[in-house]
Amino acid sequence: MLKRLLKTPTANTFSAGEHTLPIVKTARKKSIALKHTAEGVELHVPRHLSERALHKLLQHHSQWIARKVNTLQSRPLGGFKAQPGQTVLFHGEAYGLQFSEHALADRGELNQPTKSRRRRPSTLPCRLQDGCFWVGGLSEGMQPESETVQAKIKLSIQQWFIEQSHAYIEPQLEIYARQIGVQAKSVTVKTYKSRWGSCYPDGRIQFNWKLMQAPSWVVDYVIVHELCHLVHANHSPDFWQLVERHYPQTPQAKRWIKQHGGQLIQFLS
Repeated sequence: MLKRLLKTPTANTFSAGEHTLPIVKTARKKSIALKHTAEGVELHVPRHLSERALHKLLQHHSQWIARKVNTLQSRPLGGFKAQPGQTVLFHGEAYGLQFSEHALADRGELNQPTKSRRRRPSTLPCRLQDGCFWVGGLSEGMQPESETVQAKIKLSIQQWFIEQSHAYIEPQLEIYARQIGVQAKSVTVKTYKSRWGSCYPDGRIQFNWKLMQAPSWVVDYVIVHELCHLVHANHSPDFWQLVERHYPQTPQAKRWIKQHGGQLIQFLS
């Protein structure tokens, strides 16, 4: 039945039952993916494929596409609204977002950016305090609901997460690198739309700052995962054996990411 409902793709669309999905050709190597946007569900495919190869790939995954579209469209698509009470996750703990006109003076026991990294002048100070995630420095004339202020608040929260990522990941990476017997050339924190980290053959390792929403034991798994790619630049059985040897909680961490990763990726979007 499903195969009868899934029609041959045109150059720009693929029909799955009642749903016609726009095809977006990207730099993906082999796999396809579905992306839920405000306009609907998009089908992302490798741009290097011929029309014949693309048709064969889509037909091979037709049942998965049909199930996934139904699942995605059954979920409400909501972006992050920077307003009081909005939930912000950090290391697996939920904090309610709050605003302050004050500069959030240092009380010593709360999360602070590392001294070697200066905050961007355009961002507002952020901190965890009394079970809340505070964004300070909002002057009386600033309207939090305006698009300009919303963008500034989101940028401030993102910069805070980037600073916290460096503060946590870099020391942990050094510990695990010594344990595994490898050395990273450099560590970068950036925004990824669909991955948590990446490792390059020359030793550069990059992490998604949104990972800091996850519990620390999940973050550590991703650190070990990327470091092990310095030994095995693939996902072979030898690679997974090495990961689990140095991080026994790997199966639990993978399950946690599979269950919660989608929510984390949507943060601030």
